[in-house]
Amino acid sequence: LTGRLGYAFGRTLLYGKAGAAFEHDEINVTVNDRKTPVLSTTTGFDAWGWTGGAGVEYALTPAWSVSVEYDYLNFGNHDFATPYVPGNTLPGHPVGPIASLADTVQELTLGLNYRFGADTSAAWPAVAPLALKAPSWTRSGWEIEGGSRYMFSSGRAQWDIGTNQVSSRLTWYNLLTNSAELYGRIDTPWNVFVSGFIGAGQTFSGDQNDEDFGEAANRLYQNTHSTNTGHISYAVIDLGYDVFRAPDYKFGPFVGYTNFNQYIFKYGCVQIANPNSNCVAPPTPPLPSTQLIGLEDMTWQ
Repeated sequence: LTGRLGYAFGRTLLYGKAGAAFEHDEINVTVNDRKTPVLSTTTGFDAWGWTGGAGVEYALTPAWSVSVEYDYLNFGNHDFATPYVPGNTLPGHPVGPIASLADTVQELTLGLNYRFGADTSAAWPAVAPLALKAPSWTRSGWEIEGGSRYMFSSGRAQWDIGTNQVSSRLTWYNLLTNSAELYGRIDTPWNVFVSGFIGAGQTFSGDQNDEDFGEAANRLYQNTHSTNTGHISYAVIDLGYDVFRAPDYKFGPFVGYTNFNQYIFKYGCVQIANPNSNCVAPPTPPLPSTQLIGLEDMTWQ
């Protein structure tokens, strides 16, 4: 439930929005311990919160417009009981330890909007293309364009190992990467288009946590931290159809294939939980951040 306020110039509207938000949450908790029976709890609740965001909307025709919008939703903190394990000394007996959830949502939406009552056959007068846009090659309805661009990214990935219960988890986060791309697009006289890009980059900073959850009866929870560097490579190819096509815009759905590869170098190892764990056994010092201890090669399709 929001209202928005913006500034319009030409066919573009920049706006901010704010208001109230409502959600229904369900929290499922399972005790991940192979030494005890599988214990779980489920908690459900409704919550009101606030939301704020910003976006840009562009009129394709007097009847149709497209928009890109970012929204942030905050529903506050919520307490819930975790399963009670016999012999657990944490507070909450006999209900089970109480945990807290900070409940926020971030979302990015792409919209296609229709203005009721507008003439669907009307169009805007033709305008000159932007001065900085490279001219496309046009012949009998064919258009070809291409170029290069720079991308900065911050990434996160997680890999869980286990069937009914997670026995090990690797989490990569804050993976800061510089990369360069080559892109291109071909439009046909039949409004069918092919587009794509290919890129490669260098990851210059990142973190990793390696967690193990009591894989054997004599082992406790373990957590270690390492730093990461590495490189990425990726390629995307799309096939689509332009529902709207004019000299200064195109808009249409597409299907595509993506291949993304990330190669990570893992350095150093510092214990976070359980000092008698993977990295060291006291009094041995932690492995230094200059020592290479692992390589990881991941591919997403």
